[in-house]
Amino acid sequence: MHQESFDHYQKIGQFVQLFDQPHPDYSRFTTVPGLDVFVQQNKADLEQLGKFSEIVQKVMTGHIKPNLDKIIEMLDKIEPDTETQKIVMREKTQAEIFDGINEKFGSEF
Repeated sequence: MHQESFDHYQKIGQFVQLFDQPHPDYSRFTTVPGLDVFVQQNKADLEQLGKFSEIVQKVMTGHIKPNLDKIIEMLDKIEPDTETQKIVMREKTQAEIFDGINEKFGSEF
């Protein structure tokens, strides 16, 4: 237990000492050591991630957002407790439940 406390203090000790100052330099808390190097090393991946983010945003705003009320209304009509009970009681399989949902709502999109 003592070793864990000591190890933890070793990690945060510099920050504890900084807060103990009458006028601490808060900019030291906002810098990330090695961030510039990481960005340079992963620049292509980060740019690709940005492009993926733009695509996801376009899908969200172009397809999902206009139909959001309709989607929520459809989801409200699905009764997960009832459907789960049918699976547990072996009245239907999970595939049959999904097929039924697709038949019921698939034509709406």
